[in-house]
Amino acid sequence: MKILFVGYAGVHSKKWVDILCRRGHEVVFVFPKARDSDKIDIHKKAKVIEMPFNGKKGYFLNAVFLHKIAIKYKPNVVNVHNASGTGILMRLARLENVLLSVWGSDVYIVPYTNRVCMNIIKKNLLYANAIASTSYCMKEKVKELIGDSRDIIVTPF
Repeated sequence: MKILFVGYAGVHSKKWVDILCRRGHEVVFVFPKARDSDKIDIHKKAKVIEMPFNGKKGYFLNAVFLHKIAIKYKPNVVNVHNASGTGILMRLARLENVLLSVWGSDVYIVPYTNRVCMNIIKKNLLYANAIASTSYCMKEKVKELIGDSRDIIVTPF
């Protein structure tokens, strides 16, 4: 399976990309510009692409870049990690076949910052074709936010 993995360049993303590669999937890992991106140790079979822009404006400027990557690689599924920052990018890039993995602060803290953030998080969650959570309580929080009866996949740590 061809997977476009969109997330931050950190330990959690590394683990997901590594296990997907070990299971034989073709993974393209795309991440926002990071401070120490040259030190990222990702599975050798993964294609690693750093987006060209950083900062808050980067989420908007990188949308076209990410859209072109999705067109080029034609993934079967796009796995986006985090409903806030990269969730905004997912929606602006008009990605298709999206599994959105929530992390915690993106559904517990960010939506309650202000009405704009609440609206953005709800739109990001509703945009995804499927949602994954690492806990049952976070699954319930997502359902509370979107008032949606869709099934949310739980992938425990």
